[in-house]
Amino acid sequence: MIIFVCLAVHHEADKRYNQSKTKTLARELFTIHTILNEIIEFQHIPLIAKYFNQEIVVYDVTPEGVFALKGCFKDDEEKEEKNSPMTIGIF
Repeated sequence: MIIFVCLAVHHEADKRYNQSKTKTLARELFTIHTILNEIIEFQHIPLIAKYFNQEIVVYDVTPEGVFALKGCFKDDEEKEEKNSPMTIGIF
């Protein structure tokens, strides 16, 4: 569920008090899309990027602390309102 925390904070929720916005975003996605056991995996990131009109850049972080690009996902459809890119690291 950390992806929803990242989305909530990226969409200007408070860094410490974001639980309500986080739950709202998760509930919104899971209401529209069936995801087994509501567990988000790397394969779901393109779906999330498209649904929330959000460019998401994902990095792997090695035990040595080195960041390596794992994927860049964005909705290619032209929409009036675009959200700024969101970068996350996966440990």
